[in-house]
Amino acid sequence: MEPELEKKRLRREMIALLKNLPQERFSQAQQRLQLEIQRLPGWIDVNEVLMYHAINGEIDTSILPLMAPEKSFFIPVIQDSPTMLFQEVTAFTEFRKNYLGINEPLTGKLWSRNPQKESWILVPGLAFSANGYRLGRGKGYYDRFIAAHPGLKSIGLAFVEQLMDSIPVSAWDQPVDRILFC
Repeated sequence: MEPELEKKRLRREMIALLKNLPQERFSQAQQRLQLEIQRLPGWIDVNEVLMYHAINGEIDTSILPLMAPEKSFFIPVIQDSPTMLFQEVTAFTEFRKNYLGINEPLTGKLWSRNPQKESWILVPGLAFSANGYRLGRGKGYYDRFIAAHPGLKSIGLAFVEQLMDSIPVSAWDQPVDRILFC
């Protein structure tokens, strides 16, 4: 089967799987994220975390700014172009829904790469392979962002049910550096 058709089929399958996970799994995943991210090598040195606002079966990252106030946190902002920017968030940030129905911060400074600061990006996905490739929602935002920022440490957040032996990969797909199972 052609990779793009296989991706569409797998997306439908994974969306159904995530929709059927018991609600307590999502609460447990957020608790595990709090514990496990602190155990990752290098976490203590991280200054900036690019995270996401969870939607439809994604692991909720919203607790991170509260548990690590010494770090700066950023959420994606998607404008009319195929480019994703990241805007700083705090416990007091107000949000609005973008054209995709995803919450974005109303205000906050934009992230730009600073070589003197250690930055990580937490990446959602519908499925992940053992070699770090991920199946996203099909728009390519994270693949383009990761490709444009070589050296930025990328960490996929997933339930163990999202691990696949392999997933279809296209030339533009970017693997994450590590998968954190929550």
